[in-house]
Amino acid sequence: MADFSREFKIIFDGQKFYVGREGNDMTISDLDGDGVQEIIVPITVFYGFQSWGSVSETPLPDIIFKYEAGKREYLPANPHFKECLLQDIEAADKSLRALNEQPSLGQLMSVALDYVFVGEELKGWQFFDEMCKLPDKAKIKAAMQKELNEHPVYRYVYKRRANR
Repeated sequence: MADFSREFKIIFDGQKFYVGREGNDMTISDLDGDGVQEIIVPITVFYGFQSWGSVSETPLPDIIFKYEAGKREYLPANPHFKECLLQDIEAADKSLRALNEQPSLGQLMSVALDYVFVGEELKGWQFFDEMCKLPDKAKIKAAMQKELNEHPVYRYVYKRRANR
């Protein structure tokens, strides 16, 4: 997306934040009713993570981008929409806890990562630690954290929280 009102400026750059995968995976909606559309796009960095058997197990955390007029660009804003997003995350958490079997790694990662991206990192890792019974859990968690540390959305969300 671009803004041509003054000088040309890219106002949404999915590549900058490593989000998106296909042309139809972006949603545009005014989530907070302020008259400005938000952009929702998944993170795909966990494709093929830990060489699982099925791509359908890949967690695709949605990232909500909110337009910041002062910067004239869309920036990650999941913590701004925490209340709304937590309803779905907590429902998925509860559903997985009710299973009588070990949830798949993809299911575990999906819930943990959703918590992380709304700014509830400790809660996400607590969920993962409690629910993951895999023998290589520590290795998986370290690999997940490595991917997160390198991801621009994660760095943006937690840098912004630290500066408040």
